[in-house]
Amino acid sequence: MNMTPEQTDGTKGIASVHAVRDGDSWMSLLSIFAIGMTGAMILLPLDPIAAELALKMQPGGGLTLGGDVKRELEFVQQFGAFTSVVLIWVAILRLDPAGKRKLPSFLIATAMNSLICNALKMLLGRPRPKFLEPHQLTLPWETFNMPAETGVRAIHAWESSQLWSFPSSHTAAAAVLAVYLTRMYPRLRELAIALVVIVATARVVLFAHYPSDVVAGAAIGLVIGKLAYSRILPEGLPRKEKVS
Repeated sequence: MNMTPEQTDGTKGIASVHAVRDGDSWMSLLSIFAIGMTGAMILLPLDPIAAELALKMQPGGGLTLGGDVKRELEFVQQFGAFTSVVLIWVAILRLDPAGKRKLPSFLIATAMNSLICNALKMLLGRPRPKFLEPHQLTLPWETFNMPAETGVRAIHAWESSQLWSFPSSHTAAAAVLAVYLTRMYPRLRELAIALVVIVATARVVLFAHYPSDVVAGAAIGLVIGKLAYSRILPEGLPRKEKVS
């Protein structure tokens, strides 16, 4: 059986064959999403406990994080965010020009991820952990009583990112980037997975999300990443034929 570059040498560029993998079938993607959402639901009872623990790690709490630890977490949690994506793709394009074939589909995946995550955030309106209301949702026709300097202000979910806890778009973005890195460079698999786990953990520890938020975000990013990599412009943008 002939081996693709992706199978024989993880340091080389993307494989020349972009057949849809078994793990990228519609049924597989649906299963990943279902498992992720089920996992998020299972974690709901633990969300208040995690929030209370994270609260103690904030300034003034009994388990306050050291400055260096907090700064490192704040740095690593940006894996998948704009600057990290730009730096990674610049490196790919410089070191492995063939990788540019996957850039268009990655950009589409990133846009899809942002749209879906932000739409869910605004539709569900889950308050951030600092409000300690893990089971509260602010649906589009409802308002949330947001503390303000002049008292309490009733707002809709789309008016404030303080109501955008579910899902974690940071974790979703990290998962999308991890899918591309592991598919293009299999030897980065363990590192990419570890970075997604660190991003998810950091978002909880830094009091930005509940555990259920990051699990749901990881599932969404994984599905979008797999879908885009295998099915959206798998060979890159069509090449223009030269006119002789």
